[in-house]
Amino acid sequence: MGIVHSEENVHDVVEHNYQMWLIPDRPGTKAAYHQLKFEPEERQGRFRLYVSRDGDDGSMPINTDARIYAGLFRASDSVRHSLPAGWGAWIQVVHGDLRVAGLELHQGDGVGITDARELDIQFDSDSEVLLFDLGMDAPLLWR
Repeated sequence: MGIVHSEENVHDVVEHNYQMWLIPDRPGTKAAYHQLKFEPEERQGRFRLYVSRDGDDGSMPINTDARIYAGLFRASDSVRHSLPAGWGAWIQVVHGDLRVAGLELHQGDGVGITDARELDIQFDSDSEVLLFDLGMDAPLLWR
């Protein structure tokens, strides 16, 4: 049960990637592979939805309670993001500098936030950020 996955960089340029693995909401879900690219203008100054349970707003579907966003922000931008009750968030800084929940984050930093209904994020430099909204009440599937 499960999937086998491998990747190889066949280019001469060093490549940096993030892999986030999320547990499906039920065993036996069929594995799928999707790719989606939005132009920078569609992510500038906001979080653009890439992944959601129901494929909302042209996003890729996923079999768990998660919504995954990517955004590009300029220095001095700020954004407010609401979370559903019982959900948490993971913020991953691809590059740049930001402040959230009293913390300073820099390139490569990530932080998990729970028990919040709203995130206020201030950007101190041009930044690219991933935001994961995650249901926090997932059942224990694998024992």
